[in-house]
Amino acid sequence: MNSCQSPSAGITPRHADSPPCNRKLVCKWFPGEHNRVCNQQFESQRDLICHLNHVHGVNGTAKREIRCQWLLNADSSLTCSRVVRRAGFSRHVDVHVEATFMCSYPGCKKSYSRQDVLQKHIIKHHTQSNSLP
Repeated sequence: MNSCQSPSAGITPRHADSPPCNRKLVCKWFPGEHNRVCNQQFESQRDLICHLNHVHGVNGTAKREIRCQWLLNADSSLTCSRVVRRAGFSRHVDVHVEATFMCSYPGCKKSYSRQDVLQKHIIKHHTQSNSLP
């Protein structure tokens, strides 16, 4: 058993038993080696999380919080910089790699990695009671 298969290997992905996705997941952790974005590709979120744990050192027993260094804009080297609790890091990675729930409200271009967050968005921004003065 390698360290990514061990339940105590650090941060484990929420979708640990999910099948590989239909597209490659690209690691956009910055700064990578030689102060460049990583760009390594993965078949599954589990593999990406294991890579983040072991190559970029986001896990560790001494770390309670992790500053996300995911590259948001390749042109400006702007990173996420959000501080995330260690227990919620794999859920946070979803924000960067999976935006599968699109808002269907006309003119809205918001998308979310989780359906419950999309539902909260719709209730807050697109319901009749919230659009009244």
